[in-house]
Amino acid sequence: SLIPLFVLAQTDTLFFEGDYKIVVDSIRITGNETTKDFIILRELTFGIGDTLDHHLASYNRERIYSLRIFNEVKLVPYYLNDKNILNIEIEESWYIYPLPFVILKDKDWEKISYGLSVSLLNFRGRNETLSGSAAFGYDPSFSFRYFNPNLSYNQNLSFQVNLGYSTSTNKSTKAENLYEASFEQKIFSSRVQLGKRFGNYHWAYVKSGFDYIETPFYIPRINA
Repeated sequence: SLIPLFVLAQTDTLFFEGDYKIVVDSIRITGNETTKDFIILRELTFGIGDTLDHHLASYNRERIYSLRIFNEVKLVPYYLNDKNILNIEIEESWYIYPLPFVILKDKDWEKISYGLSVSLLNFRGRNETLSGSAAFGYDPSFSFRYFNPNLSYNQNLSFQVNLGYSTSTNKSTKAENLYEASFEQKIFSSRVQLGKRFGNYHWAYVKSGFDYIETPFYIPRINA
């Protein structure tokens, strides 16, 4: 027979049939159609053979929630064939977010930028994030971002890279008068970031980057 011991629901309410403390004999995960099991298991602060009570279950549920890729998380212990089985039930979020946009710059209808931004969460089922955007029209630009929160599981290290390219219309009337024409600058930017996680919601980061700006002319004291 399959007997639920208690259910840790999304409302943080515990439904008890007594005040249970169980020794976990097995851990199962259900509902993860995309997410790899180890992404969830690495958040647990207990393992097989450890004692689980409702306080520890609540804390670990919050750790799984802190991944920010699930709509619902439940920890449901069962008693089956003389074994205590912990079933982690999850409901995955929607992972693809396309967002079209239109930007009116300087409140000028001749300076309209439009494009599409796309974010892909939980890439490869490993909680990685891919995102990018493309803008056309006035001051076109392109950007790309990759974030891996699981670069090193034992050390809780993360890695992120950002790349961007854009053209920027000059806004200096002095520079335009000296150049005797309007002009654009080409801008390339890059960022690399290494982070470490402390607890559920706290991170520390070290970031480095390189920017390249190209102007079609050189005038002393106007540009570098």
